[in-house]
Amino acid sequence: MALQDIPFRKGEAKIALMPNCRDDRYLKMVKELISEKVLGSPGSYPIILCRWTRMGQARDESLERLLQLGEAEAIVAVLKALPDSGTMLHALLVLSAVGEAVVNPVFSRSDAIGTLMRKKLEPVFKPLRQQIKILTSTDQ
Repeated sequence: MALQDIPFRKGEAKIALMPNCRDDRYLKMVKELISEKVLGSPGSYPIILCRWTRMGQARDESLERLLQLGEAEAIVAVLKALPDSGTMLHALLVLSAVGEAVVNPVFSRSDAIGTLMRKKLEPVFKPLRQQIKILTSTDQ
């Protein structure tokens, strides 16, 4: 498996998926390929995490690339490298989960408008406003 010579826009890549081994082995190969592309280093990312942490190479650009992996170990490594940013990262995670599914139950079960709709949406928006306040506070 390798990145094919498929044209892609900057920041995008396409991988031709052709499973030809056990599922767990294939998944590991796909993760290694993605981490190689994102981190620019051959091998799997746990090795890179250990090396970066051990050698103190957890710089901002390294951490940014780790977050692009979307793996739990990478997120934990970023949190360990930036312990004061936990609250901010939690707020970003909460806000990133907001979508149609959050407000759809309110909209689909009600034909309210104006003040009544605002009251029905308050339980949805109150936690979101709290997270936004965390992100915009000056003492972070």
